[in-house]
Formats: sequence, C-alpha cells, structure tokens
Amino acid sequence: MCHLSRAALSQCMSACLGLVQIPNHILMNHALLIARFYINVCKTGGTIPRLPLFLKIVSSTKETEKQIACEKGKVEQFEKKDK
Repeated sequence: MCHLSRAALSQCMSACLGLVQIPNHILMNHALLIARFYINVCKTGGTIPRLPLFLKIVSSTKETEKQIACEKGKVEQFEKKDK
C-alpha cells in the first residue's frame, strides 16, 4: 500500500508524466526522461518495456555522462550530482 499523501502522489505522477520537474533531484528528473524515451521507443517498436534493459540504458547513460565530465574536467561536479 502507498503511504504518500495525496499532494505528494500528485506531484510524483506529474513528474512521471513530465509535467513538472522535481526540485533538487537532477538524477531523478534525468531517469524519468530516460524512462519516458525508453517507453516511447518500445511503444513505437511494438515491444514490451523490460526493467533489466531499462537499467542497462540508465547505466550506459551514466557512464556516458561520466566520460563527458572527465573530458570537460568536471568530474567533481558529476560526482556531486551522482549522490
């Protein structure tokens, strides 16, 4: 059973739909964008979204972001965002 208040649940659903951003949660917003993209790709491709594949995509995206941060010399900023 969900123990969120009605307001918290409403905010969470709005964030999941991309209607609002969750303040101070950069990674959560990024993961939601990746999830929406993945679901759309599956929908247009006629496949069922799978959690293990989604987690691989998130992991791959994280590694790509880390590589970009390394190239730009912003590893500390990336590690702060990762926490």
